[in-house]
Order: sequence, then C-alpha cells, then structure tokens
Amino acid sequence: MPENETQPIVRVVFACTACTAPFEARQILQPESSGTFTCGFCGDEVHSWSGSYDYADWRSVRRPRHRAAWSWETSSIQQDQAVGTRHQS
Repeated sequence: MPENETQPIVRVVFACTACTAPFEARQILQPESSGTFTCGFCGDEVHSWSGSYDYADWRSVRRPRHRAAWSWETSSIQQDQAVGTRHQS
C-alpha cells in the first residue's frame, strides 16, 4: 500500500471458547507481530496471533441477558478494569 494511503479499518469479532464472552478488535496489517488476548471474565485465552496482522483496541461486545438476542453494540474496555488484557510477545 502506498505511504499516502491509509489502511482500511477492519474490525474482527472473537468469542471466548470457555465462557462465550464476545470481543471485538481492530485488525492492523503489521508484519512480524504477535500477541495474545485473555478474557477478563474467565481468564481463558481468546485469541493468539503471530504473523502479518496485529490486533488492537479490544472491546467487550455487550450482549443482552437473553442469549438468543445478541447485540453487537460495543463498549470500550476501560484501562483500569480487568475485563480483558492484551499481551505483546
């Protein structure tokens, strides 16, 4: 991509395999990046990556109490909350 062009914003949704909590992250083209994201609700690893893409701006995706009616409205995870953590390798 030429220097004067900005990268498109790509958002990806991941779900924790242990507790099903949904999260959204921004996918960034960044060669040789790696890291992991851990669920702040149960502590299980949600996603790990290594390669051409990095993931940033993780957000918890709110869901209604009734699981059949998922809401994809997002809310930012506050830095001081232990809702999710991102680790760079």
